[in-house]
Amino acid sequence: MSTVLAAVLKWFGTVFTDDREVWRRPVGDLSDDPLGRFYQDEEVDPIEAVNLFRLIGQVRWLPLAMTYSSRLDVSDIFFGTGRSGGTRVEQFSQQDQERCIEGRERMIKSTMLLLGSFTEVPSSCCTSQQCHDGLLAVQRSLLLHMTRKGIHLARNPFSFNLVAKSHLLDECQRGTVCTICSHEKLDSMELQSVMQWGDLVRTWSLEDEIPDWHPGPPAVP
Repeated sequence: MSTVLAAVLKWFGTVFTDDREVWRRPVGDLSDDPLGRFYQDEEVDPIEAVNLFRLIGQVRWLPLAMTYSSRLDVSDIFFGTGRSGGTRVEQFSQQDQERCIEGRERMIKSTMLLLGSFTEVPSSCCTSQQCHDGLLAVQRSLLLHMTRKGIHLARNPFSFNLVAKSHLLDECQRGTVCTICSHEKLDSMELQSVMQWGDLVRTWSLEDEIPDWHPGPPAVP
């Protein structure tokens, strides 16, 4: 039994790690898909995860568990999610309900800041009008993507950041965004992701429980 428990805890420690570099690694059969981890997370019940980690004292796994809760509907946050058999419902504590609602607002603001940044052309660009149009095309494609995939994408800036990089690279390949602009935007998005990770504990109001959260390595320019 101890072997099974150790394996389960090891898996949890990979999915809900407090190490940004571990978290960024692809997972299992989705190793060729940079978004694989985010799609896999759809299989995780974040309310069950948060409650379990509190029960077993693994508070350092809470920030990512709360991050995954950002995709929940408001009704699930307040009334809980049903298990597969439909006989039991997991619910957040009142304090975690408040954390989830407030944290979601902070996450959405980060996503909207990233979305708005595509109206700005870097000052070093030598084809500013072309790149302005190309970056606006990225912004429009991201809005369309959110319309198709659902608003929950906006609640997770990590997921949105990866999708935005993919759309930007598409425009770069079409020749509508120059190399200088694409590199500067990609560097800026990577920096934002690093800062977002470092701020996870504050985002979910967990400073008292996790006073020594590691911000992760600096972004490479």
